[in-house]
Amino acid sequence: MYPWLIYNKGKKKKAKPGKLVLIFSFVFITLGLSLFLCADRTGEPEKDVLLSKAPRETASAEGPSLPAEEAEAEAALSPEPSTPSVQAPAAIPPPAAAQEAPAPAAVAEASAPEAGAPPSGDEAPLGGRLPSATMSAPADSAEKTAGEAASEAPPPGAVDVSETDDYFSDALFIGDSRTQGLLLYSNLGNASYYAARGLTVEHVFEKRVVEIDGGKRTVSDALERRAFGKVYLMFGLNELGWNSAEKFIETYGRVIDRVRETQPDAVLYVQAIMPVSAQKSQKDPVHNNPNIDRFNEMILNLAEAKGAIYLNVGESVSDGNGVLPEEASSDGIHLNKKYCIKWEEYLRAHEV
Repeated sequence: MYPWLIYNKGKKKKAKPGKLVLIFSFVFITLGLSLFLCADRTGEPEKDVLLSKAPRETASAEGPSLPAEEAEAEAALSPEPSTPSVQAPAAIPPPAAAQEAPAPAAVAEASAPEAGAPPSGDEAPLGGRLPSATMSAPADSAEKTAGEAASEAPPPGAVDVSETDDYFSDALFIGDSRTQGLLLYSNLGNASYYAARGLTVEHVFEKRVVEIDGGKRTVSDALERRAFGKVYLMFGLNELGWNSAEKFIETYGRVIDRVRETQPDAVLYVQAIMPVSAQKSQKDPVHNNPNIDRFNEMILNLAEAKGAIYLNVGESVSDGNGVLPEEASSDGIHLNKKYCIKWEEYLRAHEV
């Protein structure tokens, strides 16, 4: 029996290491699984932390980060619902009262001209901008015309030309945007104006710029609609860039003949081309004072040949050097109110 006990005890001693190995293996495996699972779970929040840091770093680069800015930056990571584009409300049209022409005798198609006067005939703006209006006869006309609404109100300081002036009540002014300036800023009573931006001697026969009886007519056709006692012509500024000065004079002669034909009892005045400023003259190869002087000499000869009265209106607005003062115009071409009044005074001083 003793040997058996000894054998049994030895057996037990040999069994202990095996159990310990199993126990420790189980513990290590359990710990390993626990560590693995814990590591896997902690990985996901770490990704969230990195994503949330991105907007914070961007905000700190632009300036001090505030809680509200961080919240907005974090929100930018998630897609936002598309928002419909908001369309600006349509412009409200001006009141009807502001759309009326500034005078009973308004100009035709007087939209704001381009800055400068290229050879094509487009002129610079009158005092910055020029309201558009349509051609209509004076209030005392036998054939009162329907006016077209102006897109803009008259510029500040424009004179009300509806005031009574007996001498100019039967006068007609034909010309380009400079003549439109005379309408806006002078006080020539109920004078009529067949004037339009960029109007040339050719346009007198071709371009429909005069609003009569709800339709547009050429200046040539409109001359047949009413008798005038005086007709003032001013052309040449837009024709300075023509290839042939002779062609200009020839066509200008046709205009004078047409006025004589339709207005046989009218006193006909041919106005000179007024000068431009020294700065404009130096920079513009076409619209410069030497070129204007050359054309004016031809216009003077034409007026004498046709029996018309030549008016050197340029001397009323030029300085001692024969140029337009810089203060007289914002673009070197079109006269402001003060100098349009000088022009008006010259016309009054040369009444026939």
